[in-house]
Amino acid sequence: MRETQQENDEVQLAAGKTLVALAGTFYNWVMYELQCHMGIMELPPIFFLITLGDVVSAYALRSEPFLVLTLSKLRFVLRLVETDQMKRALCGVVEGFARAANLKFHIGDESPFPSCRAADYGFHVLPFFNLMSSNWLTSEDLELQQAAVKALGPAMGLLLHHERHRNTVFERLPCLLQQYEGGVNNLHVTMVRCCLGNWHWLLSVCVGVRTGTRVCMYDLP
Repeated sequence: MRETQQENDEVQLAAGKTLVALAGTFYNWVMYELQCHMGIMELPPIFFLITLGDVVSAYALRSEPFLVLTLSKLRFVLRLVETDQMKRALCGVVEGFARAANLKFHIGDESPFPSCRAADYGFHVLPFFNLMSSNWLTSEDLELQQAAVKALGPAMGLLLHHERHRNTVFERLPCLLQQYEGGVNNLHVTMVRCCLGNWHWLLSVCVGVRTGTRVCMYDLP
């Protein structure tokens, strides 16, 4: 029975890698198929989420328009997520879409990021951000902690585009910085700074206070 399950997992993993490769040429078809397999109020299979996260990460600019459609479905099934493996997969999806939106903001539009789009994106990312920066970040599963930290950087960078969400991000910074004292790879925590754009100086100050190091004034705006 265990061997059969392992074989099924290997087949699903191989199928996911094939879809990621196909998306390079047939992106719209692959994303359409993925969206068709996302039911309403129904938690998708783990390998579906892994594949979705890989596709979004590999083809960021193409994926940005699907952020609202995808996360609007997933946010309604968050209460059904129980296993750490499923939570890690969701972190990968959120990380990919948040990076895609941030990339679109930085290089895709010559005009400032439309406030209405920033508010819309933030509305759908915020439920995931709240879970990742609280329960998931303090999980006993080290891999889940690392997945949450990696997703928090892009998510925070996206939320900071809209004034309404900035206080929420600032309130969660101490929780993130506590990971310097835990078992999470500090590189993942430090890399969050790269996702905060013009707000990176705030994290620099917090890191200096938390770790007792002096912040270089050139880090400040």
